[in-house]
Amino acid sequence: MPDGRAPETIVSRFFANADRLGARPSHHFKRDGRWVPVGWRSAAAIVRSVAAGLVDCGHKPGDAVAILSATRREWLYTDLGNLA
Repeated sequence: MPDGRAPETIVSRFFANADRLGARPSHHFKRDGRWVPVGWRSAAAIVRSVAAGLVDCGHKPGDAVAILSATRREWLYTDLGNLA
């Protein structure tokens, strides 16, 4: 970019929100009939772990990843981890 800053992406916004919002809930999931919150910081740690796992498996920028899943929180983590 002309001003020297990196372009903003979905992933950079996600991590910026995680830094800014910390333990505030990012989303909730149901366990044993109860809604359990997941904080932004915790979600970011999971996404970083998924991204690191993909790199460990040899994933490189530009490689395709298929996510076969019903709508669930793990899909979100995998999608963001792939983008990261």
